[in-house]
Amino acid sequence: MPPSRFNRTAWPEAGAHREMLEFLDAVHRRFGTRSLREVGRSMHLSYSRVHDIVRGISLPVSEDQVRSLVFALVGSHDAEAELVAAQAAELFVKARRARDEEGVSMVLPQPPTAPAADADPGVTAVAEGNGAPEVVTTDAATSNVTTDAATSNVATPDGPTSNGAAPDAVTSDDASPTAGPPDVAAPDIDTSDVADPAAETDDAGAVGSPVGRGRVVAHRGLLADAPTNDEVVPGPGAGRPRRRWGVAALAAVVVVAVTVVATYLLVPSSPERRTGSVVLQDSFSGTELDPQRWLPPTRADLIYPLGGALHFVVGPTDSADGAESRLEPRSMDGFRQISFVVATARATKQGPGGAGLTLRLADGKKHRLVWGPGEQGSLVAALVCSRAVCNNYDDFDPPGSYVLTRPGNGSTDRGEEVPVRIVQVVDGTVQFFVRGQLVAQGPPGDAPLQTFSWDLYGAKSEAWDLTVNSLIVTD
Repeated sequence: MPPSRFNRTAWPEAGAHREMLEFLDAVHRRFGTRSLREVGRSMHLSYSRVHDIVRGISLPVSEDQVRSLVFALVGSHDAEAELVAAQAAELFVKARRARDEEGVSMVLPQPPTAPAADADPGVTAVAEGNGAPEVVTTDAATSNVTTDAATSNVATPDGPTSNGAAPDAVTSDDASPTAGPPDVAAPDIDTSDVADPAAETDDAGAVGSPVGRGRVVAHRGLLADAPTNDEVVPGPGAGRPRRRWGVAALAAVVVVAVTVVATYLLVPSSPERRTGSVVLQDSFSGTELDPQRWLPPTRADLIYPLGGALHFVVGPTDSADGAESRLEPRSMDGFRQISFVVATARATKQGPGGAGLTLRLADGKKHRLVWGPGEQGSLVAALVCSRAVCNNYDDFDPPGSYVLTRPGNGSTDRGEEVPVRIVQVVDGTVQFFVRGQLVAQGPPGDAPLQTFSWDLYGAKSEAWDLTVNSLIVTD
């Protein structure tokens, strides 16, 4: 049986955050104490994320997520649930404001207008992390940034830290009061509202520095030992000086080598297949699946082509144990990229179910992309597996973000069409792009993509129609 009360061991002793938690606990006990796993499925969140919220370890990311949590606890969307959700949202706003005010007063003092005489010119500001302060420093030699979330002590080049401990920070090679860049105040960044991000996207479009998780990102001294064009090394024999090869020429060789690897060695392929060629393409025209392309689905009444799209359909009369179906390609021996368009044509009754694409790697590991109706609209999310094996929902990493889309009405409006592209790059990393934006990626070193399947799961009383079209798979 699910517990009758939330675990309060990590709750704050007092304040707006505790008031919100006590209110949610009362709602939970009043409406039947649904299990946290069931609540997570209703919200399309992992059990661990819901567990952290109700234990007081982290706040929800938004008012909408608080409302979604209340609807999941109540088990309905009636007028009473709407009223309860509005009250919970007000308490959340107070809790977030109290947290932000406390964080600013403790962690973000105003920087001085001019550096002190004994200050380290590399230290520019102190930024807020998730529960522990971050020291943001700049390297005067390379202009690279390092963050240290483990301590709030600022190291100076000639003295101890603020608590008297010996300095352990690496200072600039040109550490002098005039050698560093001008002081720039760090922006007031509130990162604690990020809902368990697997990673955040940096300006280059790749998943880069984690936000608000207290991890260290360091890029110091990468060029400290790089030779220059004018560096002279002793020659053999007579000891006459000779010049090294120019860095520019060496860089050109590296670029050519990387280009060759990226072109030919992304994923091992058969000798008879040209890299980048189409291995499977389907517009799903007609009313029958092409038997040369697809194996029969496990339930043809739930997955079928119609009107230029592959439909995933669940009705309210499906069994209490849930409706499941799977569709697999007839022959697939490795691929590098898959692209398609998803939509929610109709969302009569949402629940924990939906449609998904399961990617299977050569070593048996799996990643998934799922979509379906949610509380605020239709959702698209990537489920990345950073373990050796992932079978159940909670085995996958919590989604770093959800892409909201507009559902249709099932007749004249077929819903917003959302382009999806999944590609495996040269180091084995599987990247997920939705609407052209990188939303998630797997760990580097993954085995090659081997095959895939379309999957459907619908719980009792759910009713929706999800679609896929414009499928292209390349090697």
